[in-house]
Amino acid sequence: MSHFLLLLAVTSALCRHGVGQRSHAQNSIKVMISEGCVALGEAADADAGGNELSLSPGAPLVLTHHIRLVPSSPDSGPVSGSCDCVSDLDSLRERVERLERELSALRQKCGDPEANGGCTSRESKGAGCSVSPDPVSPVSLCPSDCSDQGRCVDGKCVCFSGFRGSDCSEETCSPPCGQRGRCMDGQCVCEPGFSGADCSMASCDCGGRGVCVDAQCVCDSGFTGESCAELACPRGCSQRGRCVDGVCVCDSGFSGADCGTGGCSSDCGQRGRCVQGKCVCQSGFTGDECERCGEGYGGKNCDMANHTVMEEDQTVMSSVEQLRTIDLTQSSVSVVWTQPRVQYESYGLVFTSQKDGSQVQAQVPGPLSSFRQTGLAPAQTYSITVTGATGDSRGAPSSTSFTTLPAPPSDLRVVKTSSSSAVIQWEPSPSAIDRYRLSVSPGDGTEGRGQDLTFDPGTSSAHITQLRAGLRYDITLVAESGQSHSAPLTTHATPGPEPPSDLRFSHVTDNSVTVSWTRPQSMVSGFKLTYTHTEEGEPVSVALDQGNSSIDLARLAPGSSYEVSVMSVLGLDESDEISKTLHTLPDPPTDLRAVNVSHAGALLLWRPSLTNVEKYTIVYGSGTGSEVRVSVSGNSAQKELSNLQPSTSYSVTISSERRGRESREDRTSFTTTSTSTLTTTESVSLGARNLRASHVTPRTAMLSWKPPSRPVIGYKLTYHTEGHKQEVSLGATVTQLNLTRLIPGEEYTAQLQTEGEEVLSTSFTTGSLRFPFPADCSEEQLNGLSVSGLVDIYPMGRKGAALSVWCDMDTDGGGWTVFQRRQDGSVDFFRSWREYVQGFGEPAGEFWLGLEALHNLTTRGSMMLRVDLRDRQDTVFAQYSTFEVSKRNYRLTVGGYSGTAGDSMSYHSGRIFTTKDRDPASFITRCAMSYRGGWWYKNCHEANLNGLYGTNSKHQGVIWMSWKGKETSIPFTEMKMRPTDYLPNTNNRA
Repeated sequence: MSHFLLLLAVTSALCRHGVGQRSHAQNSIKVMISEGCVALGEAADADAGGNELSLSPGAPLVLTHHIRLVPSSPDSGPVSGSCDCVSDLDSLRERVERLERELSALRQKCGDPEANGGCTSRESKGAGCSVSPDPVSPVSLCPSDCSDQGRCVDGKCVCFSGFRGSDCSEETCSPPCGQRGRCMDGQCVCEPGFSGADCSMASCDCGGRGVCVDAQCVCDSGFTGESCAELACPRGCSQRGRCVDGVCVCDSGFSGADCGTGGCSSDCGQRGRCVQGKCVCQSGFTGDECERCGEGYGGKNCDMANHTVMEEDQTVMSSVEQLRTIDLTQSSVSVVWTQPRVQYESYGLVFTSQKDGSQVQAQVPGPLSSFRQTGLAPAQTYSITVTGATGDSRGAPSSTSFTTLPAPPSDLRVVKTSSSSAVIQWEPSPSAIDRYRLSVSPGDGTEGRGQDLTFDPGTSSAHITQLRAGLRYDITLVAESGQSHSAPLTTHATPGPEPPSDLRFSHVTDNSVTVSWTRPQSMVSGFKLTYTHTEEGEPVSVALDQGNSSIDLARLAPGSSYEVSVMSVLGLDESDEISKTLHTLPDPPTDLRAVNVSHAGALLLWRPSLTNVEKYTIVYGSGTGSEVRVSVSGNSAQKELSNLQPSTSYSVTISSERRGRESREDRTSFTTTSTSTLTTTESVSLGARNLRASHVTPRTAMLSWKPPSRPVIGYKLTYHTEGHKQEVSLGATVTQLNLTRLIPGEEYTAQLQTEGEEVLSTSFTTGSLRFPFPADCSEEQLNGLSVSGLVDIYPMGRKGAALSVWCDMDTDGGGWTVFQRRQDGSVDFFRSWREYVQGFGEPAGEFWLGLEALHNLTTRGSMMLRVDLRDRQDTVFAQYSTFEVSKRNYRLTVGGYSGTAGDSMSYHSGRIFTTKDRDPASFITRCAMSYRGGWWYKNCHEANLNGLYGTNSKHQGVIWMSWKGKETSIPFTEMKMRPTDYLPNTNNRA
């Protein structure tokens, strides 16, 4: 007997398919298993017997299928029994196949338990898969729910801006990276040689010895190499030496700056001697290398004089005379000779390549004395042999040699011009050459001076300098090999118009400037001015006509730097630009006013400058010569003045300063009170008196008063501003109260009352802040906070609830909002979903800020994540330029790693948050249960900073795998965030 095991995972929505049904009331599943024989078919009675099981959702169901093989007799037919079964193997196979079909039907009915509750959307849905679907489904399912980055429309994802793909999981780059980079984490990663947001800017450093064209340096004459850092040698040392630091070290037998002097190739063929670089041939030999017989000589060793001799009626015929070549090109040559005294019937010509020995043969009729051969290879040396023939008789051969011209370069073109230079490019010659020679001459033949430049064989571009603006130049390029050169290529270049000069700035303010320049002497049709914010702006260009030499620029950013450039325009041509850096003044503080004025003091309040400034300068006095100058931090928005004179008028000015540049002033005035009023009031009143506010800051104030002359039970103090009122009961001995959590920039009225006495009142105005309701710790740092500690922030704005957080103002410039810390194991992190959403612990110790707070903080702008890890004295960090927690399932998006800890967080990007009681997309293992924490688990983790503290086994500890592996629990972790584009104002650190 054989057994087959069938394992069914019973989910909360098991399909009704013969094996059982679900009881909705009891939330359980009843399974009936009959004992009938399969072969009996419908004859089996389902009521005859069987077992009924009740299973809870999630419990496994194991069915054992019994297959019994009963032997059959070939003589008697099938053996009788309770089952009319056949004994052959085919019957067994059919039964197994039927089982497999039933299992397949179950899988198709039930499907993925995560999709529609375990039922297919086309056939059933609802608890127990018993509810028919709607005739028309308004929303079709989309892959991965469009990754929370798009909308699902008719089963297809319509992605939000910045995302693409069938499930909107791929980030796109804007602008596109083109063909010179690839998009990673929403940013272009450019290929070497290119930069910029869209990789469109060619970047190569030519060291001031050339220009960058298509990401390659076009070197000036005298320099070579990828960055034009190497000195070039004249004419490449004529291929007769090597170049060392711009100086030719010549091969033996050669000399001169370019190794072009001296030396004889082939040692004159041992038929002569080398004198000053030229062969002096022995008698009977001639040619540059003594390679052929002289005129009137022949034979193997050129020792036989050519003449016609009559011996026994036999004629020995002479060779042709004055054999030479003319009209050489890269692929053809004309051969001419002088007819001998003997009249030949024909001449045979053989052209032999000295490079590979290949031959080209031709035959010329006797009366002719010239022949033109085509189809030769460029820049190759050939020997030509001419032999006369009459019948079967042959005359003495005559030989000479020649070298075809090198193939010229091609596609000579001008790719860039400026006012005094031009960049040209060409396609290299396919021949083996010694050099390129470039000739530049004025087109009119009279003005200017020409240039003759040489370049190494591997060069394909040139930067021509010292040209005159607006003058047309003729450019000729040839390839040279030895003493021969290719056919010339020609083109023309006209440098751009003459540039302006003397760029200058005047009337500089915090948002405007006047830009002036001197017009060129030559004719132009206009000017183009371009100004660009050096840190974050796009270039802005302005076109001006030829009569302009100045322009006023407005709406500039205060306290910023701009690159300003001006160029001349002539038609479609532009000159070189002249440029200069402009620094605008910082914007001044505004709304300066004096509040809480007394006989001896006053509180100055102002609205801070919009830009980051280093300090504010306050000057106050009651007349000429009495001015007092004080400076306060650039993060301040108030200043308490003391030791003032009563009943005195004071004038006050305030200005900001950034990088040594001071803004324009804002001013106000006030008059201190008289002391006589205070004395009179104090002498009359017997109750509490002299209620006053002091030490007023943007969020705090100190209220103080003098107690009454008679005993009292206590006080009732109220203080309020528009929309906010607080009331406090105080004991009889209290004479002051420190008010906290006040609203910045608001006027408060305070009232103090004792039983049976008049109500004392005073008013005060809290100081202003750049961010009265800071959304995170970076804005609180810009408000002036420079010490790490607890701070109230308002991620949802003024109308939202305050959130108490820990601000890290020390790490990497500060401004970090801390949202997780592990340091001593005092807080249990194996918690429920609700607790992880709301947060737990204390921000000053171990804590988790809360998933809802993370979502609110990361969706108000682009945020970056930093993870600090410490094990005794060993500290590392991981930083990510992208960090976001979405609303649905608090899905994590993280990327752009840098740091020293290694990247263990990117593995979890795209995962939803899971806890011990909520894991909607679990794998085989329920990670939160197995690894004892709440986290963005995958399968399961490379980082688990919310794991069990101090546990160094089973991968359950506080883990950062790329630093300490999975078996070491890290003693200290801190996770924090701040805006990606945040620049800490370190000048204002206390």
